[in-house]
Amino acid sequence: MTQTLRIIGSFVERDLRRLLSYRFALLMQCGAALVYLLVFFYIAKVFDPMASPYLAAYGGDYFAFVLIGIGFMSFCRSAMTSYAADIRSGQMLGTLEAMMATPVRSSLFLVGSSFSNFGLAAFRIVLYILAGVFLFGLRFEGLHGPAAILILVLAVIAFSGLGVLSASCILAFKKGDPVTLAVNASAALLGGVFFPIEVLPSWLASVSACLPITYALRAMRTALFQGATWSDVGFDILVLTAFAVVLPIAAVASFRAALARARREGSLAQY
Repeated sequence: MTQTLRIIGSFVERDLRRLLSYRFALLMQCGAALVYLLVFFYIAKVFDPMASPYLAAYGGDYFAFVLIGIGFMSFCRSAMTSYAADIRSGQMLGTLEAMMATPVRSSLFLVGSSFSNFGLAAFRIVLYILAGVFLFGLRFEGLHGPAAILILVLAVIAFSGLGVLSASCILAFKKGDPVTLAVNASAALLGGVFFPIEVLPSWLASVSACLPITYALRAMRTALFQGATWSDVGFDILVLTAFAVVLPIAAVASFRAALARARREGSLAQY
């Protein structure tokens, strides 16, 4: 356990050094996030009365609805892209082959390389929430904290599985990542990030039922704003648990197969 924590700590130290060497870029990201929130705050002022019938099940506040959507999507996007980005960076810098030749297990390599990205995504969520509360008057009435934490953990595990599948594609094909492209596009359109899925036609709404983010966002909004009980979010948590079990198992098997193929072909250092 001590050795595992030391390895993860080495990855975090590396990424922190890289991040802090570009302080201005970090400040620009924070400023962009605030501008992003400001845009949706004024959109909510204009369209909220028209959208209220669809938002009734979510508390009727479009700004609260979309703030959770974009904050949560940011976290899940980090889970989706951090693994593939680290693999791609290692290929281009020539460090991937050396890293894979060390005694570090591939699963530990994936966890360690993405750990700081999750921390940065969590920072962005906190920034969104603090800005919502102190700058835009957002209120979390009826907050169910334990349910919200469980929902977030399950969603991150599920999306991490998709992220590892994405990294497998990078190992196998070098360029081109159909997993991230398909999931990000479908999540933004069908997952209820920017608008309730109730506005979709029935055939598209049925497609959204296949996405983990649909259940995660519905349960998260219920837990944060509607005083939910465990039974209110029980079904969504059950479905998320299924995603969180199945997707990582499939992803680890896929990554091991792609890694074995790359080693066999000697293509780890190619990009």
